[in-house]
Amino acid sequence: MKKCLPCLILLLPILAACSNVRSKQPVGKNPVNLSVQADQIAWQSIAGDWVNADGEVTQVKIVDGKKGLVHFQGAGEDDQPQPVTFRQTGDTFFLNFTDQEGVGEYHWMMLKANNEMTELIFWDPDTEKFRELIAEKKIKGVNDPLEKRNEQGQLVKHYTPGALIDDPTGSWVTDMIAGKFGVLVDWKNPTVLRKKVGY
Repeated sequence: MKKCLPCLILLLPILAACSNVRSKQPVGKNPVNLSVQADQIAWQSIAGDWVNADGEVTQVKIVDGKKGLVHFQGAGEDDQPQPVTFRQTGDTFFLNFTDQEGVGEYHWMMLKANNEMTELIFWDPDTEKFRELIAEKKIKGVNDPLEKRNEQGQLVKHYTPGALIDDPTGSWVTDMIAGKFGVLVDWKNPTVLRKKVGY
C-alpha cells in the first residue's frame, strides 16, 4: 500500500493516495442518502468488500445511511474502522474523512459510482493548484508552511506542505465544478475499487 504522510490514518488502499488538501468544512453541500437508490445509483448496495488493482480489500459498512456515513476498514487484523462521509453538490459526489491530527479538518476526494454500485472511482485534489489559488486569494484558506519542524526544532523529513480551505459558504465547490479554476483534481491517476463478487 502506498502511504501518504499528510494523512496519518495510513490504513486503507482507497485513502492511501490522498493529497494534503483539507477543508475546515465537509466538501459537498448535502450528505448522500445511502439508504435508497438516488440519481439512478444504487447507493444502498455500497456495503460489502471492495478490491483495488493490487488486490487489497476495503470493507464498507453503512453506519447512518441518511447522513451518508459509512465505515471503511482494511482486511488486516490491526486495521481499524475509518469514518467516511459521502456528500454531493448537484450531481457531483465527494468522499470526506479526517485524520488523527486534523481535528475539524476534512481530507476529501471526488467520487464517481456506476449505477449498479459495482465500481467506485476516486480522484485526489491537486495540492499545488489549490495552494496557488489560496495564495492568489481566489479560494479562502491558508497554505501550510514550506518547512515543518518537530518539538526539538529539527526539520521534519518527507514533509509535504498542503492547503487548508476555510470557506463556510462552500462557493468554491460550485466554482470548481463549473470549471472556473481550471482542472483541480488529478484525473490521470484515479483510485478504482470494484466490488467483490457475491455482494
